[in-house]
Amino acid sequence: MIGQSVMYSSKTILSNVIDSRTHKTLIKAIKSVKLEQPLMKRGSFTVFAPDDAAFAALPEAYSARLFQRVNRDQMARVLACHIIAGNEMAGKRLSEAMKDGESLELQTLGGCLLTISRKDGKFFVSGPAGSHIAITEPDVAQSNGMIQIVDRVLVPAF
Repeated sequence: MIGQSVMYSSKTILSNVIDSRTHKTLIKAIKSVKLEQPLMKRGSFTVFAPDDAAFAALPEAYSARLFQRVNRDQMARVLACHIIAGNEMAGKRLSEAMKDGESLELQTLGGCLLTISRKDGKFFVSGPAGSHIAITEPDVAQSNGMIQIVDRVLVPAF
């Protein structure tokens, strides 16, 4: 369960996020840059999925600009900084890969370097522009990878 939505491990990342009541803004962003097909494919992905509250926490002017059609490239870069594919950690459970006090660095599709850390059983992500966010729901298994629900949007420098 994520919020009040059931996540089925037999469904793809995109299918579950579409069914989520708390990820409407993420779906709008994914559709705006035509990222649906890649997230439906087989493979191993890890998606750090900001919920609607995370998008709402962005400054209003920035958020409005990001969703403008003319800024599709910026939105694509923001989303790509939330996706890991093609490395040994893509689609893996963080809870199995890391012990308390450990950290690891991961490169995203968007070229963002993320540092994942675990402290007192909780996971955190440090990313571009000094961002520090929490993983509020770790290790949500999907048929093509893993979703990590995060409380903020990672915003790369443009």
